[in-house]
Amino acid sequence: MTGRSAAELCRNDAITLAGLLRGREVSAREVVAAHIEQIEAFDGGVNAVVTRTFETALATAAAADEALARGAEPGLLDGLPDGRGRGDQPGQDQHPRAEFGAGSHTVNPVLGATRNPFDSSRSAGGSSGGAAAALAARMICLADGSDLGGSLRNPASFCNVVGLRPSPGPVPRWPISEVADTLGVEGPTPSAGSS
Repeated sequence: MTGRSAAELCRNDAITLAGLLRGREVSAREVVAAHIEQIEAFDGGVNAVVTRTFETALATAAAADEALARGAEPGLLDGLPDGRGRGDQPGQDQHPRAEFGAGSHTVNPVLGATRNPFDSSRSAGGSSGGAAAALAARMICLADGSDLGGSLRNPASFCNVVGLRPSPGPVPRWPISEVADTLGVEGPTPSAGSS
């Protein structure tokens, strides 16, 4: 549609990309393909995107483009690549899944460590280090995670993006596995913005 390079598209934040999509300046397929190209180029050194559903993402983007072409009102996140695998969403709203996180690193015994995209000898933080590192490397434009003691905020600060911890309550969270864990929250890690 526009001839914008993949790198140029990936430099935009989610709000800018949503505006470009709704203004038909770019297609959802272009946006998703640009981010796939970014993942393939940079994730080998970062290890932030562990589940790759590229075919599903492209099919979902094509459906978003077709709906927009028919004049349908786009959803808030339609066409935006995020860290949750939107192509695998259920047919109804679902609450974010909380994961137990401890420490301030993202290391998995099966998948290995997520590295800081600015310096691979440094940590991406944790426990949402994959989300923060993927955002910082412009592989996605949105992410979310859970936060009790800094699991969103710490990796965001390590990777030079923003992690928001909402007050407990506004974003519902269940099932809560431990009664003592009522202060944990679900929240966004928005992108670093345009440059």
